Amino acid sequence: MPVLTHDFDSIDIRLLIVFRAVVFTGSLSKAARKLNVTPSAVSQSLTKLGKYFNHPLFTRTSTGLEPTDYAMELYNYVNAALDLLQDGVESLSDFDPATSKRRFRIAANHVLDLEMLHPLAKHIEVLNSQLSLSIYGLIEEDSRIIDSLQIDNNDVCLVTSKLAMASIKQELLYSTELIALAREGHPAQNKEIDRDTFVGLRHFRYAPGQIGVFERMQHTKVDDRDVIMDTNNPFNAMMMAQESDGVVVISKWLWEHYGSQFNLAPLNISFELPKIPLYLTYLAKLEESKANRWLRAQIKELVANIR
Repeated sequence: MPVLTHDFDSIDIRLLIVFRAVVFTGSLSKAARKLNVTPSAVSQSLTKLGKYFNHPLFTRTSTGLEPTDYAMELYNYVNAALDLLQDGVESLSDFDPATSKRRFRIAANHVLDLEMLHPLAKHIEVLNSQLSLSIYGLIEEDSRIIDSLQIDNNDVCLVTSKLAMASIKQELLYSTELIALAREGHPAQNKEIDRDTFVGLRHFRYAPGQIGVFERMQHTKVDDRDVIMDTNNPFNAMMMAQESDGVVVISKWLWEHYGSQFNLAPLNISFELPKIPLYLTYLAKLEESKANRWLRAQIKELVANIR
């Protein structure tokens, strides 16, 4: 029995792109989001593609569509071919930052909007007012970072997480210093505090994945802190700390630029708080992309100027 029921030349390449996205993401809805189409359009494309083969490509399960063994084998060939085509087209594409109308997509921790993304947007606008940025908030779970690059098609992510994946590149931009704060007149003020005392205080803590969370740095006893509230907003944490006997750990940069708005003061701690690294993160296949390389250069230049 032949593999194809129709001539190969008649297959629309767009159907193969949809097929790859569904297998890669494992979801009709995620594939639709990646391709910027509706789930219904994805489903219709799969139906059309299925008519070309004498073997079923997907089976329906309680959780959705599952690729067959045949589909997985086909995926390897399709993926390699489309990657080769994409790399070839991108290598021929000419990106001129002086005339391009491209919109760059960056995913990052919201604190970085204040620290560097706003200056970056201004910097790019000065170079070329037709260039633009879209900034997307990002919770730093490994799977979300990967989806942000591979499914959401963001050009770069700015994250504190170190990923071990051959398909993803990371460059250390800098390390953020942290500072521990409490309200003026707090019982712990005006005396040196050791680690055990610090852990025993009540804390307003960032939600996992935000700058200021040093649990991810695996420091001794940090997880034993008495946490009053988890939040992903440092201003909420500082506001709560100034109204109570809770303490907060934030980035030193944030404190230096916005701390005057709060009735807080640094704690005198006898141990060193960890520094939080910031990684410029992007897909390895975009390492030589002219546009992506240019964007990374602007980010690194900005960091060198503001820190």
